[in-house]
Amino acid sequence: MRIYKNYIEYTSSNNLKLHVDGARVWHAILENDTKSNYGEYCDSLTFCFSKGLGAPIGSILLGTKSFINDSREYRKKIGGGMRQVGIIASAAKFALINRENLLDDHKKARKIYDELTINKDKIKGLDSVVYKGTNMVLLEFVSLENSDKFLERLLESKIKAGYLREKVVRFVLHKDIDSKNIKKIIKVIQSFS
Repeated sequence: MRIYKNYIEYTSSNNLKLHVDGARVWHAILENDTKSNYGEYCDSLTFCFSKGLGAPIGSILLGTKSFINDSREYRKKIGGGMRQVGIIASAAKFALINRENLLDDHKKARKIYDELTINKDKIKGLDSVVYKGTNMVLLEFVSLENSDKFLERLLESKIKAGYLREKVVRFVLHKDIDSKNIKKIIKVIQSFS
C-alpha cells in the first residue's frame, strides 16, 4: 500500500488525478488478507468482474458522486450504454460474493510453480520461474526459440499458456481449471527432458 500512498501524495501535490486499474486487485486483497481501502489512495478505481472472479463480463467504476455523474454523462455522449443488463449484474454479484475462491487459483498456481522449480533444469532454455502470490506463473527463457518450443510442447498436450512478452511465458490459473487439469500440467512438465 505504501506505493499507492506515494502516488496519491505526488498526484495531489501536483494537481493531478490518480486512477487505479484494479483489474486484479481482488487477488492482492485476498492473498495479503488485507482490509485496506484501495479507494483511499486514488481518485477513481475500477474493479473487473471477469478477470479472476469469473463473471462473463463486467467492471465497476468507483469514485466520488460528482465523478460518477460526469462519467455517466460522457459514457452516454459516446454511446457506451447497454440495456437489460440485469443478468450481467447477477453474474457479477455472484462472482463478488464468491471472491474467496480466488485463493484456490493461487494454490493451483503455486503447485505449478513448485513443479516448474523442481524440474527447471529439464526444460531447455528456462532461465527463471516467478510466482508472486497470485493466479499467475511466469517463465523466462533465454531465447525465443526455447519459449516457442515450450509452448508448442504444451499445445501438443492441449495445454494453453501464452506470452506475456517476448521470451516470457505466462500461465494464468482460473476457476475452470480443476485438480485433474493441474495433474495433467504437472505430468507434462515432468515429461520434459
